[in-house]
Amino acid sequence: MKSLKIIIILVFACISTFSQNIKRLHVGDQVPNIFLKELLNYKKGAADLNEFMDKPLIIDMWFAECGSCIDAMPKLDSLQKQYNGKLNILLSTFQPKEKAIKTFAEVRKLENLKFTQVVSDSALLSLFPARLFPHQIWIDKNRTVVAITVGDSTNQKYVEKFIRGEKINFKEKIDNMDYLMAKGAEPLISYLYGRDRDKILKYSYLSRYRPDFSSGSGWEVDTASKTIRYNLRNTWFAELYAIAYTGSLPEKFNWHTDLIRNDTISLSNEPDFKNFSNIFCFDVICPNVDKTKVSEYMVNELDQAFNLKSHSEKRMLDCYIISTIGTGSRYLTPLRQDKRSEFQNQSLVANKKITVNKFFPKLLEDIFQLYPIKPVYFENLFKGKWNFEFVWKPDDLKSMNEELKKFDLQISLEKRERDVIVLENR
Repeated sequence: MKSLKIIIILVFACISTFSQNIKRLHVGDQVPNIFLKELLNYKKGAADLNEFMDKPLIIDMWFAECGSCIDAMPKLDSLQKQYNGKLNILLSTFQPKEKAIKTFAEVRKLENLKFTQVVSDSALLSLFPARLFPHQIWIDKNRTVVAITVGDSTNQKYVEKFIRGEKINFKEKIDNMDYLMAKGAEPLISYLYGRDRDKILKYSYLSRYRPDFSSGSGWEVDTASKTIRYNLRNTWFAELYAIAYTGSLPEKFNWHTDLIRNDTISLSNEPDFKNFSNIFCFDVICPNVDKTKVSEYMVNELDQAFNLKSHSEKRMLDCYIISTIGTGSRYLTPLRQDKRSEFQNQSLVANKKITVNKFFPKLLEDIFQLYPIKPVYFENLFKGKWNFEFVWKPDDLKSMNEELKKFDLQISLEKRERDVIVLENR
């Protein structure tokens, strides 16, 4: 998180050094010509933005540490090839040339991709400031901004409409550039908070999705005022309860199995980051640094707000168990001999291949607990970095075992005791 904070601060620095006389542009605005002082993979090392305005233009802003940015690039590359001669795609990063080149050389899914891109950018960021990435700007041949998006709808359907000059009704992405507010540095209700915080007996704030806050959670103890604060920004329903009961996001929490729903309210366990129907902000301050008491308070506040009764208990649940076959250990042999650690299909999408190469057991175990429809345990595996490859078919153990045996592994379905949270109508 420290490195991400540094990156965000650098973004603000890039904007502030250039933007004193530059107006932030929105959908419908005309884009002025600006000078792009450093380019990669272009016929010359610098150019005016005008040179990319002969066709509809998509500017994709990214940075090396942004996993979502990296994941989107193969799709952008496909669109670039499919609409060659009809569409311009220009990448832009505030990071230096050396960083961009190194990223494309070292990240496996970028190895064969080639984009024209702006590096060490501050000019485009001044026109289109961003805090959340990727940040995409769609500009038509008339120099009009027709969309500012996060890029999740950048597909053939909308690109063809864009090229034909048809209207695209994307909701405009407008990032809050107040860093302190975005990170929830102060309580969400902060009137005279600094002066009167020692007078607070109890405080809580619960709201639906707030686009002005970044997603995240944390807690802190103020020894001076003897208070403890939990700050959960844009957190999904199941995670709210998990944090309230444990004091932190449990490493082994699985929202499919560990939040038992005996209630009738309409909020889903599955996070909805498209319509934000079950995304909330929850801010709590208590005068007691005993986390057990704070947990009780948070649970009570949630139960009252959602008109529920909740409790925790232990249950025996079906779980997938990945274990060794005999004394074999071929899972300790890398799939590839290069130095990279790799984990493909981290969300464990069914019928897609899981590739694990030289990956860290602790992180692997945490991911396998969180995403599948049943938790996955690794039992009796040796220490070291693990390596295996198989198609995730949760309803077909035989098929998975055929592939796993190449690595001296097997998967079975067995009962394990787990801590669960039970929700009921009040």
